[in-house]
Amino acid sequence: MSKGGEPGHLHADRTKRSKHAYFFYKKHHGNGEPGESVWIDSLSELQEFRIFDQADEFETADASGNLYGLWIGEHGEIKFLGTAGQYVAKFPEADPGQPWHGFPLWPLKKKDKHDRKRNEEQRRKKRQFPKEILIKMEAKGMLTPEQRRRLPRGKRINHGGTT
Repeated sequence: MSKGGEPGHLHADRTKRSKHAYFFYKKHHGNGEPGESVWIDSLSELQEFRIFDQADEFETADASGNLYGLWIGEHGEIKFLGTAGQYVAKFPEADPGQPWHGFPLWPLKKKDKHDRKRNEEQRRKKRQFPKEILIKMEAKGMLTPEQRRRLPRGKRINHGGTT
């Protein structure tokens, strides 16, 4: 599952729709190399799994089969889920029979201290947001039209508060 060290552990449940297994990599929970995407501490493993389960349920997949999810609060607000201000999680398509995993992606800020080490092409590619995902998320009621417009521009997508 991972190169070196303790990789993590499996979640006890599987997704409702596709019966996917889910793996929690330690590197995305603060035990990785500098520059790794890290989930915020206040997001529990159950909440992380629910974001994945909802992405599977709503089929918010790109053409490559990767799923994308959001941490949606009880009042419809989109909450940060990553330590660099990320709103969106990416769940790369797993090989058949293998568990999936996920990590925070698409930060509020377009550059962070680790981006400076990458060349411009890598930074541009990292910031590209699949528009079809935004359309699917809006159609499923995960995003409002305003949130859909603001998210790919790296703008705060909720008014007021700290989410």
